[in-house]
Amino acid sequence: MVRFSCSFYSYWEAYCIFRVKCSIQIFVEMNVLKS
Repeated sequence: MVRFSCSFYSYWEAYCIFRVKCSIQIFVEMNVLKS
């Protein structure tokens, strides 16, 4: 149970980091296209 929750949390942590990186990349690309 502990190992499952640990892997579950690490999965969500990686997912959140992935989403943040994608959001930043999209934000930067939008600014580059505007300028």
